[in-house]
Amino acid sequence: MLLSGLTVTLAANAGVLLDFHGTKFLVDSVFHDDRFHFSSPSPEVWRQMLEGGGVFEGADHVLVTHAHADHFSPKRMRRYLEARPVKYLVLPAAKTPAERELARYMEQKGIPFPPLEPGRTFQRRLGTVCVSAFPTRHLDRQFWDVPHFCYLLSSEGEHVLITADADYTAEDFSCLRGVPLRAVLLNPLFFRALRSGRHFHGKLTAGCFCVYHIPFSGGGYGELRSMAERDAARWPEREGRAVLLREELQTVEIPKRDLGRP
Repeated sequence: MLLSGLTVTLAANAGVLLDFHGTKFLVDSVFHDDRFHFSSPSPEVWRQMLEGGGVFEGADHVLVTHAHADHFSPKRMRRYLEARPVKYLVLPAAKTPAERELARYMEQKGIPFPPLEPGRTFQRRLGTVCVSAFPTRHLDRQFWDVPHFCYLLSSEGEHVLITADADYTAEDFSCLRGVPLRAVLLNPLFFRALRSGRHFHGKLTAGCFCVYHIPFSGGGYGELRSMAERDAARWPEREGRAVLLREELQTVEIPKRDLGRP
């Protein structure tokens, strides 16, 4: 087990591998879609994921925040499940034919996969970590009909929040008031709202803010990289550490001293 108890590795886009107190979670990493300018897993990283090599060894718990093509692919998930022994998979309830076909496959193979339903929360202990999923609206009116969930990972009195594409203009995360967040994963738009105090009407206190969903060097949406870099440079250190996850397989270790105080 790592001394810090928490490392975050960027697999692609908003896909990360979290090693939290010895339990590994692969989050929003099993996808590939050329229609988007966000960075998909490279062939080499995809190979490592399928073989369980390198940092992906023991990544047998899989979490999906929502079924957008730059976060999740039913076809790729089927391939991953054929190659890897997954203990538990948490994802939104199937809506499309491809998603329903994946659900039938998981039923046949006996892979536990509780379907996340809109308006309902989920909680289960997986390995050393208690995993909670709660529904939030997806950012941008055109995506409000897409079921979206945030995850809270809890272990030994410490907590990690994964916000993905949550609508921070509508969600104030008041349900987490008083919860000591060791780290928060958030996209550049949410990070800017948090830094500027505009649009986000809640409060998040954490030891470390990990900004992800940033395209790799040379990818599209380069303005997101520039925006995140500017905001990180202006981020007040008294609010916690700010880390940009922007390169493939970049790994960040979150020291215990970064534990946020409520």
